[in-house]
Amino acid sequence: MAEAIPFGLAQKIIERLSSVAFEEIGSIWGVKGEFENLKNTFSTIQAVLQDAEQKQDTNNQVRDWLMKLRDVAYDADDVLSDFSTEDLRRRVMCGDKMAKKVRIFFSSSNQLAFRFKMAHKIKAIREKLDAIANDKNNLQLVERPLQTRVVARERDQTHSFIRDEEVIGREDDKKTIIDMLLKIDEEDQNVSFISIEGIGGLGKTTLAQYVFNDEKVKTYFDLRMWVCVSDDFDVKAIAKNIIKCTTDKNVENLDTMEQVQNKLRECLNQKKYLLLLDDVWNEDVEKWCNLKRFLMDGSKGSKVVITTRSKKLTSLQTLKLYGKFKELPEGIQKLVTLKHLEIDCWESLTHMPYGIGQLTSLQKLPLFVVSKDLAASSSKHCGGLAELNKLNNLRGELCIKNLAWVTDATSEAKAANLKEKRHLRSLELSWDSEDNNDTYVSDDENLLEGLQPYHTLKKLKVEGYRGVSFPSWLPSVTSLVKLKISDSMCQHLPPLCQLPSLQSLDISNYPNLTSLPEGIGNLTSLPSLLISNYPNLTSLPEGIGNLTSFQRLRIHKCPNLTSLPEGIGNLTSLQSLDISVLLPSSLHCPNLRRIGNLTSLQSLDISDCPNLTSLPEGIGNLTSLQRLRIHKCPNLTSLPEGIGNLTSLLGLEISDCPNLTSLPEGIGNLTSLQRLPIHKCPNLTSLPEGIGNLTSLPSLLISNYPNLTSLPEGIGNLTSLQILDISDCPNLTSLLEGIGNLTSLLRLRIYECPNLTSLPEGIGNLTSLQSLDISDCPNLTSLPEGIGNLTSLLRLRIYECPNLTSLPEGIGNLTFTSEP
Repeated sequence: MAEAIPFGLAQKIIERLSSVAFEEIGSIWGVKGEFENLKNTFSTIQAVLQDAEQKQDTNNQVRDWLMKLRDVAYDADDVLSDFSTEDLRRRVMCGDKMAKKVRIFFSSSNQLAFRFKMAHKIKAIREKLDAIANDKNNLQLVERPLQTRVVARERDQTHSFIRDEEVIGREDDKKTIIDMLLKIDEEDQNVSFISIEGIGGLGKTTLAQYVFNDEKVKTYFDLRMWVCVSDDFDVKAIAKNIIKCTTDKNVENLDTMEQVQNKLRECLNQKKYLLLLDDVWNEDVEKWCNLKRFLMDGSKGSKVVITTRSKKLTSLQTLKLYGKFKELPEGIQKLVTLKHLEIDCWESLTHMPYGIGQLTSLQKLPLFVVSKDLAASSSKHCGGLAELNKLNNLRGELCIKNLAWVTDATSEAKAANLKEKRHLRSLELSWDSEDNNDTYVSDDENLLEGLQPYHTLKKLKVEGYRGVSFPSWLPSVTSLVKLKISDSMCQHLPPLCQLPSLQSLDISNYPNLTSLPEGIGNLTSLPSLLISNYPNLTSLPEGIGNLTSFQRLRIHKCPNLTSLPEGIGNLTSLQSLDISVLLPSSLHCPNLRRIGNLTSLQSLDISDCPNLTSLPEGIGNLTSLQRLRIHKCPNLTSLPEGIGNLTSLLGLEISDCPNLTSLPEGIGNLTSLQRLPIHKCPNLTSLPEGIGNLTSLPSLLISNYPNLTSLPEGIGNLTSLQILDISDCPNLTSLLEGIGNLTSLLRLRIYECPNLTSLPEGIGNLTSLQSLDISDCPNLTSLPEGIGNLTSLLRLRIYECPNLTSLPEGIGNLTFTSEP
């Protein structure tokens, strides 16, 4: 039988609405009549609840009716709690500006916004409740005499002792509370209150112990007291226990409340104290007021910390956990109405708690971690895949990690029941674990076969799968838009042509795969294909030329790929082409000469191609190209003049090309260029004069040019230049006078130029310069007097320039007001 939540809630709501406190609240807010109607409707429904709870296991309609009732009852309880909270705030906390509430674990955003009109909320609840009351007649539910339900609960007394090693991942929470404890606000009263709220099992007492025993806390307070309250909020008994913490004398002779309060006030008088009241259950306003009166005689800075089980948290819908958690709270399964579970550091989790599968209302659970110790723990503390069985309201994304630790593949996969999770849009299945290896594991095939998702899934990622074949269900997920399969032992890919909606295909790290299926050519709507780390891949299917909607193609780390398909020049919609770590023949083949047909191409990245000697002339036809990167092509000797036609180019990066001897003058035509890093090209002896035409260029990096002896005159025309870095140019003897024309320059950095003997006087014209760094220039003997004119300079750093024996007199004119 499902848990009997509606009965208990209904009883609680009836009792609250019958109380004197809520009669007063109803009068104050003008909703007394609405309260009375709610009470009567709940009483009518409560009369049939015992019959409904007995029938729910055999009658789906009754079960649905109870679920609807449960939801409305929680809504009603929330509204009543809001009224109660507002009343408590006005009566108890009025004037106490230091009264604080720290909701550790919980964001305040999940609380019902009080700004909405309460009357409107009650009206909405009444309408739902009336409909539910009418439905009970159609279900032929029978009224039965109400039986008293008693839940016995005994709590162990808590204490303040804890070992440091018992607390993991709570430093942020501890710091937050300690900062509040040690803070004094002059506008506050002498004694202020902090509460740590949460359901049982969330670690409130552990956190309180941790804070209570902190050395800074011990030193700060004159007096520290720990009192466990639990169920019975007896003001006299609590006061006696506080007195016991301050004295060795017998308090049993304090018979009257008058004697107790006098002694308590005497013990606390003018002492800066910390009182921790642990495990407070009672929410009676009058009792709290009585106790608070006796605690106000401490000196300024005194604090009362309360750990409490807020009843409202049992109807929590959103839980946000902050910090690095190795495990979720054991008591989390009690949050039966939870819909959204959010953690900012999911990667720290090592397992899921036993019982998390009871949260059947859960909609957001981004990560489920299979524990390495699942078998050894006998599922006492760790939840296996079976915990997912009834979580059929999950939606959005779900990642299941560490599937390598599943021991009974067939039964656990079936228990996970992914096929019934109709609202999931993204599923990630990861076998990764620290002990995972590349050996074939037959159980992986059974596991993946059993983890069949609902057919409307949009995104699927499979990582670290060690089977050799894919599941039979993959072609049936016809709504799949994005598929990523990586680190797999498979020898063949699944029949991808049966996935007509596919828009992104990422297949990487396949050590056993030698070819791709021809069916890829039938995915005519596919805009993106990423092929990475295929050490044994020798060819690509010719059908790739049919993918006329292709926008992005990345071929990376395929060292045995010896040719590109004939039809690559047909990909006229291609916007991004990334080719890296290929044998030379693949880039030297005639097919790549048709690259000039790819007129929609916006990004071209060619890297790690060891024997590439030249780029095809057709590259000059790529008039839409915005980014060109050429990296680690050691035998590339020149670039085609046609590069000067790429007038849309925003970024040109050339690096690690040791045999490149010159750059084309046409570079000067690239007037839209925003980035031009050229480094580690040691055989470049000069830069083209046309570089001076790049008047929009904001930064220029010239690095690792051992044969560069001078800079082109045109650099002085780069009026938009803000950053100029010149480094590792051992044969550079001087800078141009024209550098003084760079009036927009903010940073000038000159490093490792051992033959540089002087700087041009024109540097004094750089009135916008904020940072000047000169380092490792051993032959630099002087600085220009004009440095004294750099009125915007915030940072001047001169380092490892041993022959610089004096500074110009003008440097005394500089005032360094701040650091950049």
